[in-house]
Amino acid sequence: MPNPVKIPLPNSGYSAQLRGVSGKNTAGITIQGTYNSNWGMYVFNIEVSGPYELWVDPNGGSNYSKDSVWSGTNGKWLPGQDMIDSVN
Repeated sequence: MPNPVKIPLPNSGYSAQLRGVSGKNTAGITIQGTYNSNWGMYVFNIEVSGPYELWVDPNGGSNYSKDSVWSGTNGKWLPGQDMIDSVN
């Protein structure tokens, strides 16, 4: 089972994705987030640990742009199920 990572975003009307960073082990991976109203956050199920960038569309469509504040210059490193499996 993938590791759920929660990210707060302004509202449930957003569409959000985590995208792997080019040149890293997560390159080519795109994870669609789902809004969880109980937590008031988007949940992303991460299988592969590594750096990801957050891409959002405030209108809920397909016109995504990178959230450079969250992503920074190199993305954020997030733990995946592969890391959890390696310590069990």
